[in-house]
Amino acid sequence: MQLFLNLLERFVIETIFLFNEMAIYLLLGFFLAGLIHAFLPSHRIEAAIGRPGMFSSLKAALFGVPMPLCSCGVVPTALSLKKSGATRGAVVSFLIATPQTGADSIAATWSMLGPVFAIFRPFVAFVTGTIGGAITDLGQRTEGSTAAEDKLKADAPKTARERIRLTFSYGFGQLLGDIARWIVIGILIGGLITALVPEEFFHKFVGSPVLAYGLILLVSVPIYVCATGSIPVAMALIMKGLSPGAAFVFLMAGPATNTASLAILWKTIGRRATLIYLATIIAGAVLGGVVFDAWFSVAFAKSYAAVHHANGWFEWVKTGGSVVLALLLVHSLWPGKKGAECELPETPPSLKITVLGMTCNHCKMTVENAAKSVHGVTAAEATPSESRLKIFGQADEKAIRKAVENAGYTTT
Repeated sequence: MQLFLNLLERFVIETIFLFNEMAIYLLLGFFLAGLIHAFLPSHRIEAAIGRPGMFSSLKAALFGVPMPLCSCGVVPTALSLKKSGATRGAVVSFLIATPQTGADSIAATWSMLGPVFAIFRPFVAFVTGTIGGAITDLGQRTEGSTAAEDKLKADAPKTARERIRLTFSYGFGQLLGDIARWIVIGILIGGLITALVPEEFFHKFVGSPVLAYGLILLVSVPIYVCATGSIPVAMALIMKGLSPGAAFVFLMAGPATNTASLAILWKTIGRRATLIYLATIIAGAVLGGVVFDAWFSVAFAKSYAAVHHANGWFEWVKTGGSVVLALLLVHSLWPGKKGAECELPETPPSLKITVLGMTCNHCKMTVENAAKSVHGVTAAEATPSESRLKIFGQADEKAIRKAVENAGYTTT
């Protein structure tokens, strides 16, 4: 009993430590992500890379790195780029670079793993995205489209007040709601690993870097891992003896891939592009891990030590950030809150459709908006946990399915 209480105490202490280290930087990251969303909307990106050419792959990766989209949430955005005339290479580049990192995860990486890791991670995301897109475009020609440019001209510019409001509503509303659960899960897993796994466990039992990279890939490629929520897990693994390079493999391959998004991409962008996408992520993760362990491990150790030795007034800032983030997380995760945000008709739904590939609020909103774009649909409610879409009103089922599938999801 005493052993259990000791472990529980250590788990609580380590979990609070991880949360306190991340909180203030996460708040900064959410704010920056909101700014990007408000001042760099997706139609501007479509206009920039919605034309053929290998240079589009580079621009797609550059746009993708700071955008806070998960590996499932990025799929509809990427398919929108494809329909706007972007080459398959630009689409693959965006798909590779975007989910690996983002403004919020860069800030969180800096807080927990130091500046070396925080700079190296988006750099590799940019390089692998560009290379993967360039390989995809080899030997292929694509006709450009002015759809994105027309859309850009058609959209009226927002006022400064509207953009500021959108910054906060997206950064601390939609985005936080998308990943709140994964932040909590990641911190709890990190605290659990720190409390239960013996010191130097990976040095003793997984001594070979090749074996460590292989095991990490085997676990991280098929499952859904949030780019931000994975950071405390990586930190805990490093504290228990896993090499920083192997932790990098986890931070790159985990957020960039999962079986649901791979299935959707296989259907929408084709077998060749999907295989190039997956191979580039795996090769980039392993090569990045090897390079980090060989050349940056010493610099990482110094920066990691420095970032965890803050004191004085900044400790009060971190504590205040923890309180604010905790309140935001409670508000975001409070049961029944989301259902109260929109009123649905009291009548039963006229149609229920199974939709595969939804994992977050971004997916939910995309599917609902796609369904509501069909004439006759008065309301729509998507439930990602049940893979279910409820339709209210009288509309053609085939048209609804087509709209949802055009948004990047699969209906059955």
